[in-house]
Amino acid sequence: MVDCKINIFKDQKLIVKKNGKVIAELVDKKTVNGTVINDIWQIDEPLDVTDMITIEQQNANGTYKRFNQSISGTSLREQLENYLNTTKPIETILTQDKLNNLRQQVDALQPNTDKEELMEMVKKLQQRYLDVLVGKIELNSESELVVTFADGKLKEYDDLKVQADTHTIAQVTNGKPNVGRVEGNQLIIPNQKDATAISIAVTLPHGTYLVKVISQEVLVARKLVSDLFEQDGKLKPNVTQEVLDQAWQQVNQLPQDSKEALAKKMKEAQQLFLNALIADVTLKDAKMMVTFANDLFKKYTILVMEEDHSIGTIVFGQTFEGELSGNVFTPMRLTVSGKTYRVNVMHNSGTYQVKTLVAD
Repeated sequence: MVDCKINIFKDQKLIVKKNGKVIAELVDKKTVNGTVINDIWQIDEPLDVTDMITIEQQNANGTYKRFNQSISGTSLREQLENYLNTTKPIETILTQDKLNNLRQQVDALQPNTDKEELMEMVKKLQQRYLDVLVGKIELNSESELVVTFADGKLKEYDDLKVQADTHTIAQVTNGKPNVGRVEGNQLIIPNQKDATAISIAVTLPHGTYLVKVISQEVLVARKLVSDLFEQDGKLKPNVTQEVLDQAWQQVNQLPQDSKEALAKKMKEAQQLFLNALIADVTLKDAKMMVTFANDLFKKYTILVMEEDHSIGTIVFGQTFEGELSGNVFTPMRLTVSGKTYRVNVMHNSGTYQVKTLVAD
């Protein structure tokens, strides 16, 4: 209890109940059943961790409930709050077995408003755990469906289903699929090309959870973008602007929430492709010379910039403010020592900075 110079217990009555039955009272800090030593009220009544303890305060203004929990309920609340407030990845500190155990402990509490609140905390924690169960869903080079799970989590469920629209195409029991195969944390199954969407669902004793849903158009777009790159992140040598434009078209048709990450990868691919347009940029007698690797530059608008303004332009092979000799473009304006010069390439997806140099 609170230790205070002013007797805040004056004219106050505290009542302690166990499962609704009064087991102790405190009036003006004088106890009925139990002892008060050094502001600790010890009540001589055996308790079980599931017993519901209620503490009420009574005074001239009325009766106020100050505590209404079981001992186990208090412990459970602390555990749940710690899990919900953690900054650690939830999948590294929890398992489905732990979640099931927490739910069973809350379910065993006696009915009260705190039990309902604790159960809502369990549900919130369960959803947060399932939100990170599946990392990616994508198509591999053989157009098989690849579902990547968090480390070791695929084996935690005895009823996990992969569905193409409303049709179950694979069922996994403790990491063993009836269709396809498991490689590490990945479930690999034949793709259902006619499906409009793929979903992952987990059935637990207390209900079924929809874990992840992805549309076929997103899967196709992801594969198109993935196929642009080598494993080391370089652009594949067979990638052309036409191939890039096809992928851009597919990505741009996606909803905004699905498009953002893929558009970022597309810009990366487009940048790598446009970087190869220019073989070299040199200065000679204050003249800037841009050497193109081949004639492909004639399909773009090329801007030679001094700081923030243009000093030479090529529009689909036609020059402005400069001269083109073969694959070498020379802006008419001389460079100024100390200024920064850039070669930018314009594409429908944006303007890409390809080369930069500072004049001597």
